Amino acid sequence: MCLICFEVTDRKTLARLCRVSRAFRDAAQRVLYKTVDLGDDSEHRIKRWLAFAPRHTDLAARVRTLVIRIPDQPDDVDAFGAAFRACVNLKERHTLRIRTRRFEFGPTSKYANKATNTAMLKDCSFQLSTFVNSYFAFGPKLAGFLGGQPQLRVLVGPDAASINKQLFKAPHLPNLVAAEADISSLPDGRPLERIATAILENGISDIARLEAYSATLTALNLAVDWSHKPADVVRAVGGVCPRLRHLVIREHSSATLYEIRCTMPPARGRPFYVGLPTDNTTYLDGFLELETFGLFTTSGPDQKEYVVTMAQSTIEACATLRRVVISTSRRNCIASKADTDGTITLEEQGNKFRFNNMSMLLGC
Repeated sequence: MCLICFEVTDRKTLARLCRVSRAFRDAAQRVLYKTVDLGDDSEHRIKRWLAFAPRHTDLAARVRTLVIRIPDQPDDVDAFGAAFRACVNLKERHTLRIRTRRFEFGPTSKYANKATNTAMLKDCSFQLSTFVNSYFAFGPKLAGFLGGQPQLRVLVGPDAASINKQLFKAPHLPNLVAAEADISSLPDGRPLERIATAILENGISDIARLEAYSATLTALNLAVDWSHKPADVVRAVGGVCPRLRHLVIREHSSATLYEIRCTMPPARGRPFYVGLPTDNTTYLDGFLELETFGLFTTSGPDQKEYVVTMAQSTIEACATLRRVVISTSRRNCIASKADTDGTITLEEQGNKFRFNNMSMLLGC
């Protein structure tokens, strides 16, 4: 029965199986409550879950992954706390704030993590392996909670949030191997294997900070301001992290919608627009083990020739590369190289490539 339930992906079907028999109920509940995703749910449904979890602690104990959004000033802090404490076996937690603006990015954003009331985290007994947080400020008041999470391996401040470095000091987070944070907030002296960060205001010179992790770093997801040329960014990364295996460069703007409309040059006038040169691929020379590479641009032209030519020239230029993805806002090309004979396959699609930022941090 467990094998049957593991194959079911529709939650409504799992709920129906719970009503078939007691045996089916026990098997289906293991799958049904393993992940509770309230990230896109209404405030009413979230409140229903807050009331449900403390009353049904046996079911709350089955939850391994919880995704929940919290308003900036919740009127039911105690209810959140009671629900969190009921999830005693939680391993992955996403505590997200409800955004009011679409264009929010970078540690200097006035919409960054603000909440300092960590009372709802008090007395939680679960031991997390992954903590994604865009709600609580990464400041001293979060130290008590993180200090009680020695098994935590992945810490994510979405959109390269600023994190107080005191939170990384021993004995906190001894097993941390992956982090997303502002590049100046990354922990010193930690053997990080996977990093997501951004270079926005200070420019390419900040990439030198990554050299501290070059001995262990295998995956890097880097958000870059439109004012930089992608080839310059890639060359700088290869210079400090030659043994990197997976690299993604994403164009992202820290500007507000008003600034985008009024002060930014048109797409063709932005340095990121040029993409990667196809006639000079020396920007890849610094890499010794690079296997996958992705370039995601919002200002690049939505033309087949743009993505296909760039993907082909990139994968041909580096002997170790096995997969390259070049994507604009409306078109992408995936280039793959066979391990056996080196044959290159190009797959062009008329849509934006859907990249999951968390996949690199989780090592998927």
